[in-house]
Amino acid sequence: IVNQCNAMKNDLLSLHSLNPKNVSVIYNPVNKRIEDVSINLLDIRKEDFFLCVGRLEKQKSFEYAIKAFAKESKVYTNFRLKIVGKGSLEGYLKEVAFECGVKDKVDFEGFQQDVIPYYQKAKGTILTSLYEGFPNVLIESITLGTPVISFNCPSGPKEIIEDGVNGYLVEYQDIDDLSLKMLKVIENKLDSKIIVSTSKKYSVENTITKWENLLNK
Repeated sequence: IVNQCNAMKNDLLSLHSLNPKNVSVIYNPVNKRIEDVSINLLDIRKEDFFLCVGRLEKQKSFEYAIKAFAKESKVYTNFRLKIVGKGSLEGYLKEVAFECGVKDKVDFEGFQQDVIPYYQKAKGTILTSLYEGFPNVLIESITLGTPVISFNCPSGPKEIIEDGVNGYLVEYQDIDDLSLKMLKVIENKLDSKIIVSTSKKYSVENTITKWENLLNK
């Protein structure tokens, strides 16, 4: 049985009587098109915005990102929040932005065929999900040299994020901590090349090798 991450493996073993030798972990590979993007990190000019990517549905809970952004924007008033995706909660999220006084600073970008430029130019990518299987958004962002800020939700973020190296892990559903980590990303610039180096374990080549090793046992 192959799991997407160690947290899923541990859950499985806690719920079922299985031989641990027959249960393994192979991480999802990053999207090949993202991996193949040839970029000179020094030529990519970061812009003053944070990024959220995903469906506008309850699981993603982007209202937390909006509320934390409202706190952060009191310090850095020029920043914006861009939300890429569509879903049934768009109207609700716009109401949250209005109630937080940032409706003119939150951009609902809708579905985008090409998200790469958003990742490249963002100061940081935010994930506020209630839960995940394995959050591809985080590995896509670090592959393109952009730090990530994520709730420590089940499951995946704490296996991807190296705190202070490629981003920051946030206390689950803690808006104040999320806002604080957003400020850290602005004020403590993380090295893009080091961020990219933490994504190598999610390369397509590495994933194929792991599958080959497993199937050839």
